[in-house]
Amino acid sequence: MSVNLFKSIMLKSLLAALKETMEQAGSLENSYIVGGTVRDIILKREIKDVDIAIKGNPVLLAKNFASIIRGTLIPLHDEFPTVRVVKKEWIFDFAALRGDSIESDLLSRDFTINAMAIPISGTFEDILDVTDGRKDLLKGVVRMVSRDNLVADPLRMLRAYRFAAQLGFDIDAGTASAVSSLKGLISNSAAERIWSELKAIFSAKNSSVSVRQMVESGLLLQLIPEISSPGLSVPGDNPDKAAFGHALAVYEDAGNIIDRVNGHLPFPERFKQYLHSEATTKGLLKLAILLGEAGAAGTNAVGTVESICQRFKASLKETAYLVKVLVNRPRTALLHEYTASKRAMVELLNAVGDELYAHLIIGMAWERTKKSIHTVNQTNSVHTVNQVNYVQPAYPSGTASQEIHTSPESQACPANINRYLNDAESLIIFYTCEYLPRANQPRFITGKDLIEIFGLKPSPYFKKIIDEITDGTLEGAINTREQAIEEVRLLLSEWPQARE
Repeated sequence: MSVNLFKSIMLKSLLAALKETMEQAGSLENSYIVGGTVRDIILKREIKDVDIAIKGNPVLLAKNFASIIRGTLIPLHDEFPTVRVVKKEWIFDFAALRGDSIESDLLSRDFTINAMAIPISGTFEDILDVTDGRKDLLKGVVRMVSRDNLVADPLRMLRAYRFAAQLGFDIDAGTASAVSSLKGLISNSAAERIWSELKAIFSAKNSSVSVRQMVESGLLLQLIPEISSPGLSVPGDNPDKAAFGHALAVYEDAGNIIDRVNGHLPFPERFKQYLHSEATTKGLLKLAILLGEAGAAGTNAVGTVESICQRFKASLKETAYLVKVLVNRPRTALLHEYTASKRAMVELLNAVGDELYAHLIIGMAWERTKKSIHTVNQTNSVHTVNQVNYVQPAYPSGTASQEIHTSPESQACPANINRYLNDAESLIIFYTCEYLPRANQPRFITGKDLIEIFGLKPSPYFKKIIDEITDGTLEGAINTREQAIEEVRLLLSEWPQARE
């Protein structure tokens, strides 16, 4: 194929070496660039992965190619025998044709947009498209090649929503219907692969559309039935979908903040740093938001989240993250109370740590998705709910407040959002300028000091005393060892039993 299709000079050189490899092996006429690579060529996306289908021995050809380009050879154990060659940031996957021809290979693939091929010996004009994948690609539609192909590999059902989320495409109606009827087969797929696909979906920009479609097809509830909890209306349960609709509204708004953090919150660079600290942070945070808003956490957040994570064989680190965000989720609604004093801010920060930024995103999404503010008046045990109307305040042109509050579909209270922004700003300033520097300095008092200076014996009061001194230090009320010692004396006067 013409290497001029690719912008990278290095990639052009690698593809020329690939063609040379096929020619030397006498396999050029039966070698093809296939699948997602062809899709991305048509969409003019950056090419990092090159999928190659050949009639012959993929292992031998991959070894020869790796030798020519001095790449790394990696055998893969996938559904179809595949050998990977890696050269810097580029990946070449070699696989044998599925069936006895390229046409049968393409007809065995998952979706039409991934069922196209270009002969390595030919040009872009020689594209092979037996399922009208190019038309679907140009229309922005994910359509299955066949129902049987979904049955053969049920994970493809989940991949449909991943492609839709990542490409911004729609799911074909026939494909959505097939997923709805076949969703029970998803349990046949490996848990690790399901987890990987879910994280990819949640990590994608504008993933709320795909998440909503997954709910409507029943696939998401098949995978995570915990989100269909008592008191929560989900599509298919009954005509009232308001509760789940609000959960998705919070998910969507939080996703918008996560994907476009500039201007939405104070100190956007700190949010960016947090969201990019781990490759999975964005996806896990969005999942935590959905679980929390859809009622999956309930009164047993730890047990529920651990059960979900065990089901998908998530890592201990991923599990701990989800648990921490969900357990502390109720604190998000009390941000104004937590910023009332430095001691209250210390209490909050001790609980959430660096996940502070996750909770601020969740809290902002809550404020932005409120449809109305209500006051409740009680008269003779009869409750009446009255909607309070607010006038949109004027904000300086180009400010974050203007960007947040002028959303045409939002009916949230601008005054509340403005207060939330101010509280968030105060909390971040305290966290970065006072809390973290103090947390990283040596402790003024240790357990050894309690024994040697005050003659105490180890007891549960040790932790209480150390915690009080630590919180006072983080707050800024204790700044020297002498002040810490004096504070211990005061605590012991209040807790004489600590000396027993």
